[in-house]
Amino acid sequence: MNLLALLIVFALWQRWGSGGFIQRDGWFYSLADMLNNVALLRKSFSWLIPCLLVLIPGVLLVWLISVFNHQFFGLAYLILAVVVLLYSLGRGQLNDQIEGYLERWRSGDLQGAYHIASEFSHKDALDQTEDPASLHRHAIEGILYQGLERWFAVIFWFALFGPVAALGYRLLYLYSELDNDLAERQKPVVLRVLHWLEWLPATVLGFSFALAGNFGSCFKVWVGELFILPEAIPQVLSDYGIAALGDNSALACQGECSAADYEDMLHHGSVQIEAIQHLLNRCVILWLVAVSLLFMVL
Repeated sequence: MNLLALLIVFALWQRWGSGGFIQRDGWFYSLADMLNNVALLRKSFSWLIPCLLVLIPGVLLVWLISVFNHQFFGLAYLILAVVVLLYSLGRGQLNDQIEGYLERWRSGDLQGAYHIASEFSHKDALDQTEDPASLHRHAIEGILYQGLERWFAVIFWFALFGPVAALGYRLLYLYSELDNDLAERQKPVVLRVLHWLEWLPATVLGFSFALAGNFGSCFKVWVGELFILPEAIPQVLSDYGIAALGDNSALACQGECSAADYEDMLHHGSVQIEAIQHLLNRCVILWLVAVSLLFMVL
């Protein structure tokens, strides 16, 4: 049933570009506020709040699975798995963000491209951008990290441990995005746990880049950066992705440059971004095939 659920979700994802109307997070924020208002938790056991925000829905989901697992010849479980998996996928329309970035990049509107790129997940490094080459590099990091966070990490944990693991990853990610004083105090630990949950899927994704792109170039980088620090995942994914394109050349324009070099830089950068999109799309298909084989074998 998990395989059928994954194929249905993939078809819906292709149509909607996201989890659609299922991705409503108001209940999560309400639960977070409720736990934050418990004085004992807030003052003495604040570390329990992110744990409870993941455990409470997880335990409820385990109970629902036990109830519906064999109802209506498994149809009830299938519907539940589809809904949970759709909910667990990333928010927003990544392709629309990329197209918006490319439109501004091609026109030379680097300030506009910066604002679009700031919507990507990897924001901290982007704040330090000083030149077009750095902006372009951080945009690639953001695109690839969002690909991991939105799809690949969720599918990885779903394939191994089912809907509960996929939901747990998404809830932990949502908590890392909360903006309040209590969440900020817990954020370093939450981010460390989240990065460790992303490390193994990122490593597998890097090998997928090699299979879907320039194998020799990417595999060499993959082996060299195999034991990466979890915090460096966006940068390492960028290394993997650019190596998989077989294009390690820097942008033509570094600082002051001629009009011709500036045009070359804009063209080269847009071609790389488009190639990264195609690489991610090939890896999605590759993962679907691999996960399908895994489910059939097991």
